[in-house]
Amino acid sequence: MFAVSYFNINMVLTGLFAVGLIQLSWLAVIMRRAGVPPRTIWLSSQSLMAIWVVLWPAYTQIEWVGAGVLLWFGWLLWLSLAKTPFFLHLKQAWSVPGKGDDLFLWPPLSLALSLLVAALFFYAIPEFGLGLALCAVWLFPLADLLDRFGWMKLQFPLHPNQTLVAHLALIVMASLLCSWSIHLYHGMSWQQLWMATGIAGIAASLVRALLPGWLNQPIAVLVIGGILWAL
Repeated sequence: MFAVSYFNINMVLTGLFAVGLIQLSWLAVIMRRAGVPPRTIWLSSQSLMAIWVVLWPAYTQIEWVGAGVLLWFGWLLWLSLAKTPFFLHLKQAWSVPGKGDDLFLWPPLSLALSLLVAALFFYAIPEFGLGLALCAVWLFPLADLLDRFGWMKLQFPLHPNQTLVAHLALIVMASLLCSWSIHLYHGMSWQQLWMATGIAGIAASLVRALLPGWLNQPIAVLVIGGILWAL
């Protein structure tokens, strides 16, 4: 009886994610048809994925989190193959054209790989995986938004428009999200976690600066998880 109940809870959460994914795609298409720039659409879409991520602790069988990530991969595969007007507009909305480094890895695939890394950590160490998933959907949109203001550009060879303000915000946000996730599961004092999570945030900042666009996102998530595990 309890197994059936747990199974239903997991099915409901995954079903809600599927419905939310369709709604998110529909909203992206509406925004694109209204003339909203693809970069703005994608960063907004990516941030809204946090609605699903914060539900991860509610899953009673962690394997179903992986099912949700696979659903995202399947949706992207369908998107890449479909030729209907809806999917063509969705592909435009999520493609972020205009910069050479952005073409290194398709942005939705970058997010999918980031969530896959987070889900694997969540399966093994839930308190790390939840923080990593939140980092995956929030860190890079926040940093990209701050880069647009152009405050104190760092002129990195691969990312000349990245700014000091964005990197500092990324470090602080990574530390906050990972500390909150560990605190949620273990009730540890946040002060005990600042050093380890801060080091992880600094490493993520370096990855963002040194690796080509959109490839740096999943690698940064992996590096944060590796450092948290090591420390």
